[in-house]
Amino acid sequence: MHPEKSKSEDIQSKILNFLKNEKHGASISEIARSINVSRITLSKYLETMRAQGLVNFKSIGMAKLWRLGSGSANSMLLEELLFHVLPEKFKQIDEENAYSLNVETAKELLINTLTDCDSVKESLNNKESYIDMILYCYTYAGLPDAVFEYKIVKETDDDFILKITSCPHIKYTKNNPLACSACEGVKRGILESIFGILSPTFTSYQLISEGADSCIFSIPKPHMDIKA
Repeated sequence: MHPEKSKSEDIQSKILNFLKNEKHGASISEIARSINVSRITLSKYLETMRAQGLVNFKSIGMAKLWRLGSGSANSMLLEELLFHVLPEKFKQIDEENAYSLNVETAKELLINTLTDCDSVKESLNNKESYIDMILYCYTYAGLPDAVFEYKIVKETDDDFILKITSCPHIKYTKNNPLACSACEGVKRGILESIFGILSPTFTSYQLISEGADSCIFSIPKPHMDIKA
């Protein structure tokens, strides 16, 4: 299985990627020209994304300069915190246990978020399958352009063996297994808070962060009737 973004998600991703590099914002004409869509089409996307907090604009005279909104900015901050800042801090404090410390931190953050934030609950509940819910860690920061590819290599009575061929957090995880602790923590939080699996067992067979071309690991199945 190789999930692909819809045309709508692809355009939204292009808008966000363009605006990331425009510190002072960009006009609708500049954005439309850069991502090769019409101004009319772009206007519809920008208004939808504005309602989601992904972008906003500043009026200068008759013109509007569009830039990343607080929702997108907060997403990038969260990713930086979980995949870089906290792992490095834990490494300085207790190098031997840094991985497990960040796993627990990410897990508790996810559990607390599910408890307090209805929008995150809704986002998870709208996932089409159990696997999509567990792989929420790859887009947990909420970045629509956090694209990843995966497939189910094998399915047993107890687990799924998954292969991740494209990691959206690669700038953090490449050559740094410690950064992968954030994804594991989020997976554990989902399994614990939603499916009641208190001590999920993950087995990693290979990791991109250790030089492999893909990540292969097992995810336990919940003891319930749910579409895989």
